[in-house]
Amino acid sequence: MKICNNCGCENPPDAEICENCGYTFFELEGTAEDTFVLSKAEMRNILSQTRWGDKDFEEGSSLKLQHGDTSTIFAFSHAVTVGRPLSPETPRDPFMDHIPLNVTDAVQHGVSRKHIQITRENNRVWVTDLESDNGTRLNGYPVTPGQKRLLRDGDELYLGNLRIQVIFLHGE
Repeated sequence: MKICNNCGCENPPDAEICENCGYTFFELEGTAEDTFVLSKAEMRNILSQTRWGDKDFEEGSSLKLQHGDTSTIFAFSHAVTVGRPLSPETPRDPFMDHIPLNVTDAVQHGVSRKHIQITRENNRVWVTDLESDNGTRLNGYPVTPGQKRLLRDGDELYLGNLRIQVIFLHGE
């Protein structure tokens, strides 16, 4: 008798799929006893250690982008671009401020002049890669150019290979 791990239904010993739910049976070397199964208490302990920063960015808050000993702090109401300082030839958007990072080695780290856009919507902060040459990663995961990703307090951004810690400074 083969018990389905998906629905618990009993199946013939030679069954390759569950007759009830269609779950595919496959054989691995060893047995189920070889795998250590965590208890519910152990799983709760692991999940309780998972840290997600605050996602609320209230009125009067500022955003701090920390790189080593240097930081850039700014308040904004809608959207800003972030990157290296703009050159005189770089077209400017009259409806969006540009925040130059206070980082002297941004060029060597592959930061574009207009690398990301940070947007505030409904007390949330979003990051969008602006088709930068060296890409953006959020907590280790690539940000697809043009796609908004939610920023949380404590997140780690990489602009090219420049590591930036995101810190929400809540107003009083």
